[in-house]
Amino acid sequence: MFEEQLSQTVISLIQNQGYTPFLQIPHFDGKIDFLGVNSSECIVIETKVSKWNKALKQAIRYGYGAERVFVALPEQTAQYVLDNFREKFESYGVGLISVTNDQAFILLESKYKSPSTIFKRLLLVQAQNRLLSSQKRVAEFIARFKDDRPLV
Repeated sequence: MFEEQLSQTVISLIQNQGYTPFLQIPHFDGKIDFLGVNSSECIVIETKVSKWNKALKQAIRYGYGAERVFVALPEQTAQYVLDNFREKFESYGVGLISVTNDQAFILLESKYKSPSTIFKRLLLVQAQNRLLSSQKRVAEFIARFKDDRPLV
């Protein structure tokens, strides 16, 4: 299983939890894999196929602007981590998501925290920029379609 294969399943989970999903949000020296935003809070989800410890470090680093933070891993890896490293995740307040080919579910709930206002604002600005960019591309596509211009 590749990280890309986790994407649609994680997006569905984010949407089912009532959040608007955003992918690959730039944040300092890297990118947040998934950001979920609703009317009152943000969640950050980092995904990895096998390097769970790296995902945990990224989730902690990128999660300062979010109320909840998760690591999403393939089912077998997630179960291994839960069985052997649960206390480490709990000590940092990071939740754990198990992902199969067609569903994702929370194995360990994230601890709710008060985010840094500055970092949260940065996340929301990046999400808004991504949304505006998408809306602009859709509007341009529709305009070309209406005018019978070539779509390429």
